[in-house]
Amino acid sequence: MLAVLGRTRELGILKAVGWRTRTVFRVMLGTAILQGMLAGVLGLGLTALAVKAMRMDVPVERSGLALLLGLVLYLSGGLYPAWRAARLPPVTVMQLGEISGRGLALGSLSLWSYGLRHLLRRPVRTAMVLTALAVSAALAALLLAVRSATRGELYGILLGEYVYTHIRGFHYGMVGIGFLLSGLLIAEVMRAGVVERRREIGLLKAVGWRDGTVFQAILREALLVGGAGGALGVLGGALAFWALYRVLPPIWLAVGPVVAWLAIGIGILAAVHPAIQAARIPPAEVMRGE
Repeated sequence: MLAVLGRTRELGILKAVGWRTRTVFRVMLGTAILQGMLAGVLGLGLTALAVKAMRMDVPVERSGLALLLGLVLYLSGGLYPAWRAARLPPVTVMQLGEISGRGLALGSLSLWSYGLRHLLRRPVRTAMVLTALAVSAALAALLLAVRSATRGELYGILLGEYVYTHIRGFHYGMVGIGFLLSGLLIAEVMRAGVVERRREIGLLKAVGWRDGTVFQAILREALLVGGAGGALGVLGGALAFWALYRVLPPIWLAVGPVVAWLAIGIGILAAVHPAIQAARIPPAEVMRGE
């Protein structure tokens, strides 16, 4: 879906020069299939490495399910974005970037409120990013607390089932992969947001915002995302720990802030490049369609 949002102007141009609806649909769906195949191959490689590291005996045909699963997930997930892209009218190329009727109250606009307004204007996209970051932060907080409070032994009753495992290095590897994917998602969402707001940012530059101001605005928007995702993750990790052990250890007072700041740092790092792109948008952007 983010790929469609980021290529809205491009797709509008293609429709304007003669591309038919079914052609756009096929191109976008083909892109999703290709991405699914690449994701499946990557998943197959990671599965092989994990199996070798843990010395597990897993049949090759089962490992091959990673390729099929990646293809199925991307194909099913790409149907709606492909349909949405195919329905874009050619006039989109002339409309993208227009400031909405709700407008900007420039007199009362601050860097924090500007970022918050944009996040609230895109609730589905914001919820998607927060969920990804919160899940990674919750898992990180839970593992760190278990490692400190129970010497790495994760056990208890969860959803009616007895759970027991010992925290190992690959568990932290899973957390790292989760944070990496969350960072990439934040970067893509922020990039799409900058593309959508080119003319809006051009207007802000025209009325006096400097490059550094725009840069800070985008970073603060990412800080809001990281802070909210980290807070939700810490809360989720605390609930999971309580569900397992019926108590919260004192170490949680240290684990919580560490994980929250880690989520904030990931959000800020992921937004650096989109912030640089936004800062380079010229004020003349408000006067033209490209």
